[in-house]
Amino acid sequence: MSKNDQYLKTFVVMGIAIFSNTIAKNYASKLKPFFDNQIIKTVILFLIAYNASKNIYMSIILAISFITFINILNESEVEEAFQQTKQIKDIEHFTNTIQNIKTTL
Repeated sequence: MSKNDQYLKTFVVMGIAIFSNTIAKNYASKLKPFFDNQIIKTVILFLIAYNASKNIYMSIILAISFITFINILNESEVEEAFQQTKQIKDIEHFTNTIQNIKTTL
């Protein structure tokens, strides 16, 4: 393997490691259906494991990026659930306030 190939691989690995967090945050809603599929997750994990026999360094970085990506998707899902719960509570509070006003009149 030449030095240019090593530098290229190192650059690609660093790019993946640095930008996986940003990509996941920006495209979480678009990529969520893709990563909710268990078959897709299994294929990605298989590719990471297969890559480990070729280049363990790249495989570790890809695995960390995959875990980071899945974690950010799950965090966005939890945040959406909390926002929906907050909206429901706000609606209930508003409805109760209207009912209290009607009963006092």
